[in-house]
Amino acid sequence: MRYRMKSRIKPSLAGVLAIVCVVVLCPLVFRKHTISLFSGGRVVAVARRWLSDDVDVYVGKSKLFTLDSSFFEFPVLVLPLDGGKRFLCIYDNDVQDLVFVVDAAAPTNAALHEVWVPYVVKDTRATVRLPTQAELDGAAAALAAMTPKQFKRVLIPCLDIGVHRWYWPKEAVLPLLRAVQRKRWEWCSTCRIGAQPVNYAIQGDTFEGSLDESNRRILFVILWKASGDNIGAVTEDGRGRLTALHGHDVQASFSERAVYALQRDYRLRRLVLSDLEQTKVFDALMKHEAIEADSFWTEKVLAKLESVQPQQTGSAR
Repeated sequence: MRYRMKSRIKPSLAGVLAIVCVVVLCPLVFRKHTISLFSGGRVVAVARRWLSDDVDVYVGKSKLFTLDSSFFEFPVLVLPLDGGKRFLCIYDNDVQDLVFVVDAAAPTNAALHEVWVPYVVKDTRATVRLPTQAELDGAAAALAAMTPKQFKRVLIPCLDIGVHRWYWPKEAVLPLLRAVQRKRWEWCSTCRIGAQPVNYAIQGDTFEGSLDESNRRILFVILWKASGDNIGAVTEDGRGRLTALHGHDVQASFSERAVYALQRDYRLRRLVLSDLEQTKVFDALMKHEAIEADSFWTEKVLAKLESVQPQQTGSAR
């Protein structure tokens, strides 16, 4: 009798252990370890997830960057924009949805200066920067044209238990690509730095929350010497991107931080400044911090500015 009871218990325990092993190992064994990254109909890179949730992006045998991942913060999409040098990424940072580009060919002065960058993008020498409008439009068009099966194939699962995976829906991804540039802002004003009154037009970067000064972050600024009280009008394209001053088109980069000097013919002369010097100029305009005693201001900035008389009047913003 005892022998029969023991023989019945053993299969039961074995069954329980088997179920426990399946439950524990299934998310590791059957999870989606590799995501092929396509560009132009061919695989140009792969995203790999091993024992940790971090996502490593490889081009050939070389790892280009790693995206941090945990239960609450994780990458949603890594989309190659060319043969493997530029990758548009969407990242759920729990409190906000980040859209950025990891660019192995971009200069370092194009880098996005945000506190989250080194925590989200790791183990890379590539530049993390904002996407251009052309990159956003191209990515949105490519994703919109995908079938549900194709779309799911390029996404990174937000939750993967092996037997089932959850992904962001297309209707949640596409609005991010179409709205990210609308978070920018622009304005035109004048200030006095030391004895010199200076006019400036500011192009803002993405921001969080309301448009108060604490949340404004500058992408680039255009400077010229004040000439009278009339600042002139600044024109934007409906998405908060500065396109013209005094009715004249200006050409500035929307993918990198910069300080420009406005010329009399409305061309922009990019000033050669370090990241720290750029930040000091931005802080002088936004936070009214003194820089007139710094030699870089007089030698690298003020000496390059010209007086530009507005040819078209308008109210400053």
